[in-house]
Amino acid sequence: MASLPTDIKIDILSRLPVKSLLRFKCMSKSFCSLIASQEFIKIHLKRSIETNSNLSLILSGTPAPILDSSRYWNGKIFSASLDSLNLGVELDHPFKNCKGRTPIIDSCNGLIALKNDENGIAFWNPSTKEHLILPKYWGDLKDKVYMVVDGFGYDAVNDDYKVVRLVHFVRENVEYTEVSVYSLRTNSWRRIRVDFPYYILHGWDGKFVDGHVHWL
Repeated sequence: MASLPTDIKIDILSRLPVKSLLRFKCMSKSFCSLIASQEFIKIHLKRSIETNSNLSLILSGTPAPILDSSRYWNGKIFSASLDSLNLGVELDHPFKNCKGRTPIIDSCNGLIALKNDENGIAFWNPSTKEHLILPKYWGDLKDKVYMVVDGFGYDAVNDDYKVVRLVHFVRENVEYTEVSVYSLRTNSWRRIRVDFPYYILHGWDGKFVDGHVHWL
């Protein structure tokens, strides 16, 4: 296979599941470089979407609001393959051994954003077991935080994964909402200084649908 043209290699490798690709990365530096390239990752993702292959269902034990979370919450996350219909397998996510709740914000293109009460937000790829802990969000700490909701998705215009955070503050009985955006490309938070004319009424995170993050 080493003598094949690069485009033929890419076509063959793009049809393989992630577990096989991880093994191929160990064969040589050239294979590792090819499989880890952004071009190949996009081709593999596109083929997976087109063929509905390499699909998994991620299950998180988020408690219902009326239940005692200390009884029902244990921070475990499971994966079940939709190709083989296997039983769920517990995953070693970045916050598995951390205290506090660890809800999943959302998933996009196989990448999962999850947050922990004490350790912030992480981007996590369950297939490759790689993760990135995002920089700490600063916020306006001098004011009382009433509620925080997040949204996670892919910015197709800038080829970037982003988190949008809405924080509802109270200052001297005056309520206001701060909007900030995290960019994976720059690995930094940016405060959006706009007049945000809405209140946050509940703590549900947004959902990424049709290229945009939506909140109810």
